[in-house]
Amino acid sequence: MSCTVGPEGRSRECRFDYPVGGETERLKAGTVLAWLDAHPFVIANGAPGATAKVLVRVNVKRSSDGKGFDVTAPEGAFAESFGPEMTNPVWVYSPSDMWSVLYIPDRSTKMNMRGQATVHCIVSAAGTFVNCWADKEIPPDYAFAESALMIMTRARVRPVSSTGESVVGRTFTYAFHFNGQGAFDGQ
Repeated sequence: MSCTVGPEGRSRECRFDYPVGGETERLKAGTVLAWLDAHPFVIANGAPGATAKVLVRVNVKRSSDGKGFDVTAPEGAFAESFGPEMTNPVWVYSPSDMWSVLYIPDRSTKMNMRGQATVHCIVSAAGTFVNCWADKEIPPDYAFAESALMIMTRARVRPVSSTGESVVGRTFTYAFHFNGQGAFDGQ
């Protein structure tokens, strides 16, 4: 989905990038969007007014009355950012470890198209990346940002640096360069 970065660096006006089909799915999607409007999250290092592609993890289940849906966020899903940006992470699973051809846009592979996207995230206490968003998608609308987000949310770091300093709550930026042949490199 995409969100606008508000003046305070939080999400607003979130929307799905692709049409949501089926009445039940539209109701579910509308419930999620209303919940996100009520619970804006940090888009670390986002420029106010910019559009950010985001991957948001929430729990959605049918309400007890069966007439709608309830939405909750997994613990730590919407972390606040603080401290300097993390550099030189201690990887448990790096993005290249989590890479799968399943995450590379099919259309771009068939066309042997190169692309790139930059992902920004916040490090959680569990060493996962949360509040991830992508920018600098080149070329736009070929799902390079979505692929990079999927890879990054599966990567893991130790929540402490190699010197033993906590990296929880720090932002981290990773640039993906897709080679057009179903693989990528990054930094």
